[in-house]
Amino acid sequence: ISLGIMTVLTMAFVGIDNRGDLPKVSYSTALDYFVGVCFGFVLAAIIQFAGV
Repeated sequence: ISLGIMTVLTMAFVGIDNRGDLPKVSYSTALDYFVGVCFGFVLAAIIQFAGV
């Protein structure tokens, strides 16, 4: 399960790091939605792994 924790940390870092490279805007961008969906899939895979 440590691989799952590393994956979650990596997704969080990608989401935070990309915000620093883009211009500041007050609304969510497509990249924010993409990283959020990817984060959701990673969490779903970890939950599925724990359930099985």
